[in-house]
Amino acid sequence: MQISWRQYLTLKLAKRNAIFSLGISVGKHTHYVVGLVKQGAEVYWAHACQFDITSFKSEFSLWIKANNLAGTPTYISYTESYYQLLQVDRPDVEENEVHTALQWPLKELLTINKEVAYDYFDLPVQISGQHKINTVAIEYHHIESMSQLMLDLHLDLKQIVVEEIATCELVHSHSEAVLTLVQELSGEICLTIIKDNRLYMTRRLRGFDNLGQFSPDELRMGIIESLCIQIQRSLDYFSNQLRQPPIKHIFVRLPIDHQDIIAEDIEKVIDMPVSLLTPAIAMKIDININDFSLNALGAAMIALHKSNSRSTHEAA
Repeated sequence: MQISWRQYLTLKLAKRNAIFSLGISVGKHTHYVVGLVKQGAEVYWAHACQFDITSFKSEFSLWIKANNLAGTPTYISYTESYYQLLQVDRPDVEENEVHTALQWPLKELLTINKEVAYDYFDLPVQISGQHKINTVAIEYHHIESMSQLMLDLHLDLKQIVVEEIATCELVHSHSEAVLTLVQELSGEICLTIIKDNRLYMTRRLRGFDNLGQFSPDELRMGIIESLCIQIQRSLDYFSNQLRQPPIKHIFVRLPIDHQDIIAEDIEKVIDMPVSLLTPAIAMKIDININDFSLNALGAAMIALHKSNSRSTHEAA
């Protein structure tokens, strides 16, 4: 996407208000927006909005203009329904040619039939003898339309990421590897293993998207046991195949009433501390975090940590 010098100067000279950063979660039916505010050295969560996808453009535009947010650093994270995350062999070419070379294997692997925007990020560790990279592909028109809206509203679009990368920001302060189970509303559970703000592995756990429909007793009739089997497989892969020190903590955040019970039972079965994932940021807003999007919060928190990872698609 190209912008004119007039548009560029308008964006850079836009008056900044008190908001430190905006994080936008692009969901299948609903888009969530988080606003972080900075006062002195403190950054806290102060704004939380949600918009139906059909009216997002008009209502979000009105909200931005009403709050005089032109020039605000903005970070967008897409949810699972928009992208494909694939692990492929790294092309045997020079570093500056990797992106171009990826178009050929992606054409064979992707199930998206339209023009895509794609990027890649390296794996921190590899299975012996392999040289893989993670690739992310999104239909190009999604990226183009959202980027154009940010430009039209004079928002300073910094990065575009996906759920797995946004989750890394939620446990940024942990130097030892942790396993997280995070689920967006109406989405599948995303299992990630993160260390030093880097994504070591990720899996989507199929078949657990309706956990909220079951009672505690029903959850204990095989469902939690099945979940624990998937967790243990990931822990074993991390330790045995990737030859990493054993993980010592699991964090859970599920948008259901019984997540405490699930966390307690996982702790008993896996024999490892399990805590509810609570992002390390102060909240000055009356909102139930279980009913909102951690994907949007993770996106906004990228500004806190000044991530320079290649796991993002840089805005043009």
